[in-house]
Amino acid sequence: MSDTFLSPDLAEVARQLSVLADSQRLHILDLLIQGVHCSSAIATRLDLAPNLVSHHLKVLRDEGLIDVERDPADRRWIYHIPNVQKLTEVQFTLSQFLHPVRIRSRVAGCGPQHGAQPYAPPTHLAIEKEPFMSTNKAKIIFLCTGNSARSQMAEAFMRRYAGDLFEVHSAGLEPRGVNTYTVQVLEEVGIDTSDFRSKSVREYLGHMNFGYVVTVCDHAEENCPTVFLSQGHHYHWSSEEPARFEGNDEETLTKFREVRDLIDAKIKAFAEEYRQEALHRSA
Repeated sequence: MSDTFLSPDLAEVARQLSVLADSQRLHILDLLIQGVHCSSAIATRLDLAPNLVSHHLKVLRDEGLIDVERDPADRRWIYHIPNVQKLTEVQFTLSQFLHPVRIRSRVAGCGPQHGAQPYAPPTHLAIEKEPFMSTNKAKIIFLCTGNSARSQMAEAFMRRYAGDLFEVHSAGLEPRGVNTYTVQVLEEVGIDTSDFRSKSVREYLGHMNFGYVVTVCDHAEENCPTVFLSQGHHYHWSSEEPARFEGNDEETLTKFREVRDLIDAKIKAFAEEYRQEALHRSA
């Protein structure tokens, strides 16, 4: 297993900070988030010249933090709308840069005579700095496009083999509901699917950091928000999309079983390796 915790793109962090560093711009963004979407209303509320408001809106728009929409009933009216996904990604990038998990405690021997001396976080911060700490479960999420088959299977088997070690989640870029064949093939091997549901990555953006992020389809690998893939340990375990298989009911069921068994084996091997490494580190 890789044990590299990826750092955020520092050039991106610097650019985002420069955009948000202007107090007037922050006030404008705050009003947009509150629901004031017209530039004239913003100028009035903040007592700013209209051309200055337009400048700040352009900066926010160029950074992708806001979008522009026209009134469908009167195309002359333009509304400035916060881009929720982009704002959430910015939040994640900045929080990742300052996340205490990247801050290591002082190591004996470090100091002026022996090299760098990393900053030690305050003792009241109860942060899981290592993915193998016994007091906290590592968080893992499986991502695919629809969260209907492969990521659901991966979540189910990870709970079966290492639920005591991982807090397990799954999500999709475009959730489509849990496939009925997924339910059937998992229940065949004794997995209760009564509480399964299809979840969007947006449910997690800005709310949870993961020590392990696993994409199980190429589309998710290529299109998932960068802030997700840069968290903790990132794996790409692509497998065939069973929902795209064309055949009769029995043939489709056979394809879902094949994908289920491949994911089962992969998760089981990963869980066993993780458990052995955890035991080795605690020894």
